[in-house]
Amino acid sequence: MTDNDNIIIEQLFSEARKTEIEDNGFSHRVMRSLPDTIAPISRHTIIISRLWTFFCVAIGLAFSFAFHFWELAATYIEVFVRTLPTYDTPGICYAPMTIVMVVASAFGIYKWVDTGRMPV
Repeated sequence: MTDNDNIIIEQLFSEARKTEIEDNGFSHRVMRSLPDTIAPISRHTIIISRLWTFFCVAIGLAFSFAFHFWELAATYIEVFVRTLPTYDTPGICYAPMTIVMVVASAFGIYKWVDTGRMPV
């Protein structure tokens, strides 16, 4: 773009900035109707949330045992460990592994700092 185009665009936007849309006090009424504080979470909601979490975890465990997830995961890990030495070592890309380790460490450090205690 040329300088002349930039000047024309700046003039267009400067005129648009000057115009004001009349809302007849709508924004003020909306802001006034918003609550001042956030309502505390009721004990009933917390209990339902914990029951729902327990239910979902139980269903997940049931599915993992029904479909033999643990055996499948163990087989994949065993195959990976047994075939790793056969790969060309310089051909392995260490960048993804490094990124995963850095992100996992960052999450661990964040949790440690956020809770104020050392993770077990």
